[in-house]
Amino acid sequence: MTTPQTFDKAVAHRAFAVENNNLAWDLLERAGRSDEEDRVMLDAAHTARLHWSFAGEAIHALRASCLVACVHAALGLGASALNAARHSEALADDTPEGLADWDLPFVHDALARAFATLEMETEAMASRERARDAGDLIADAADREVFDRWFATNRPPTPTGGL
Repeated sequence: MTTPQTFDKAVAHRAFAVENNNLAWDLLERAGRSDEEDRVMLDAAHTARLHWSFAGEAIHALRASCLVACVHAALGLGASALNAARHSEALADDTPEGLADWDLPFVHDALARAFATLEMETEAMASRERARDAGDLIADAADREVFDRWFATNRPPTPTGGL
């Protein structure tokens, strides 16, 4: 008779968080997603955030909310994107000692995307500028390249007033 293995919930939550986080980011960065891929991306982002709430620390919650904000913005869900982006911003304010130098650029970028989705152009441009300024302070070249590549996909809103 075999002895049953011990199930470690914390290890499982972390594994599911990482797996779904990576899946959501992969789909978010993919051009030309299908409707089914959009659904999977949305589910994966929320699943990652849920599992991080059991397995992670405040910084993981911040990053997961940032991901949810970006996914919602990409799907045109502006109000919920802004809610998630503001949550990640509040977490950043509450845990400054745990932040990597690339966290704030992504938070500001998520805010910019959410505001743009809601056609709040002034707020979107201000958040975009804060994201760019914070992104310029990322010390590690590889981390800065990741942010710059992502930031380049965030097109500034086009003013509705025209010339």
